[in-house]
Amino acid sequence: MAIPKDYKIKNIVPSIITYLNLLCGFASILLSINGYYTLAVISLILSAIFDFLDGRSARYLDAITPIGEQLDSLADIVSFGISPLVLIFAKFSSLNFLLISTCILYLFAGTFRLARYNISEKSTYFHGVPITIAGLMLAFTVFFNHIITAITALILAYIMLENRIIIKKR
Repeated sequence: MAIPKDYKIKNIVPSIITYLNLLCGFASILLSINGYYTLAVISLILSAIFDFLDGRSARYLDAITPIGEQLDSLADIVSFGISPLVLIFAKFSSLNFLLISTCILYLFAGTFRLARYNISEKSTYFHGVPITIAGLMLAFTVFFNHIITAITALILAYIMLENRIIIKKR
């Protein structure tokens, strides 16, 4: 496979950081399954740091690419969509209807939010709470109980999709 003429090595840096986000999200899943809940949350915090840095590095290096934007969203759905849910179900080990249904709503809302963001015109504001913030908030609920987690998942699903919530990008 030939390397495109307009390809620059600087385009790889943001993608490597995105892959570190994805790796930490996957590590969180593995840690959750094995009962290391606090380490799983720490791994998600690292994912969020890498998610912040990949965008910053892409803008700083003038290396924003369509593939990089897609990679970022795919990593985010693993790290901040799937991973917190695995953590929740591993921690509470109870598959009750309330927890399952609110977590499914959270997953659908987060996925929809990322898809909507990918096709929207770029702006200096987020409409709705980003899945990175929502995923971290949801992950921290494992230190409480499954009722608080279910209620939080429902609220986060709503505020990820709420267009009237506007957050300035940094």
